[in-house]
Amino acid sequence: MKAFIRQQRNRSLAGYSLIEMVVSLFTVSVLSVGLSSSLYLATKGLASSDVTRSGFESTTALASLSADLREAKTITQYTSTDITATVSDRTGDGVDDQIQYTWSGSAGAPLVRRINGGPSRVVVPSTRAIDIDSRIETKSTPSGTITSSNVVHSQTSNTSTSDLTVNTTNNFGQYCYPTLPANTTAWRPTTVSLSLSKDQNDTSGTMSVSLFRASPSGWPTGSIVGTGTLNLASWNNKNYAMRDVSITATGSLLPTEGVTIVLSFSGVPNGRSIQIQTTSGDNASGLMSSTSGSSIWTQDYTQEMRHTLTASTDAPATSINTRRIAWLRLQVQTEGSTSLTKPISAEFLNRPIVP
Repeated sequence: MKAFIRQQRNRSLAGYSLIEMVVSLFTVSVLSVGLSSSLYLATKGLASSDVTRSGFESTTALASLSADLREAKTITQYTSTDITATVSDRTGDGVDDQIQYTWSGSAGAPLVRRINGGPSRVVVPSTRAIDIDSRIETKSTPSGTITSSNVVHSQTSNTSTSDLTVNTTNNFGQYCYPTLPANTTAWRPTTVSLSLSKDQNDTSGTMSVSLFRASPSGWPTGSIVGTGTLNLASWNNKNYAMRDVSITATGSLLPTEGVTIVLSFSGVPNGRSIQIQTTSGDNASGLMSSTSGSSIWTQDYTQEMRHTLTASTDAPATSINTRRIAWLRLQVQTEGSTSLTKPISAEFLNRPIVP
């Protein structure tokens, strides 16, 4: 009996067998692999959570930007790193505010928002890249109207001249088709200058100058576009001189329309008259005459009055191109992220002009 107990004590002191060691190592290996996998998945989960949170923050920030820009009235700065806009009151003072979104362009720098140049508020803490897409509409519009004064018809030659007598029964007219500056859209007579003389120094009364829309052949129609008067007592000699008559325009003329200048008298002493000086030549454009108080006219294409017709002319100013933004699409890539956030689109209701 003592021998059996001694044998069992010796066996317990001998240690583990080879099979027991192999089984133990295998068990430890399986447990290590499982633990490592758990740690790896936990780490990935935390990283994924960070990316998701970062993406959510970026999307929320861009949604705020979209709301700011939707009703923008003007865009004063528009680049890949800076958008500055004037918007309706955001601060409660009843005055439009300026909102600015700025990123320095350096990876990892924040995207910040400012109101009226005040303190910056971080909207995306760490920005790696910003992708901006937009639709810009370009429109060409005239910048206004240029009005100028121009001589639109004249005949001042003093060669081959002759005298014609204007009195209460003899009326004369002159057909004028204007020579206008390029791009003229409308014109209005302002001054008629005529070469006139008196038959007597004391001749008085009033000479009326009426401008009628002319027919295509030069005849005066019943449509008056301007009138003026000349006081005959305003000069005291019988020598010919160019007399200026200011015209009050009653309407505008198209560039394709001409006028007929018609002279008539009122309050002139009996037997008194005025002489008009005419000239002849290849450039004569049609002297009109009437011996029946302007009821019947005849036309002489070999003569015309010595005259100058000045007019106010309208022409469009040089066109300007304006660039208006219709919509803006933005995406942000945060630091440590390999993908961009979900794009946010802002439609500009006012189509503000962009630089």
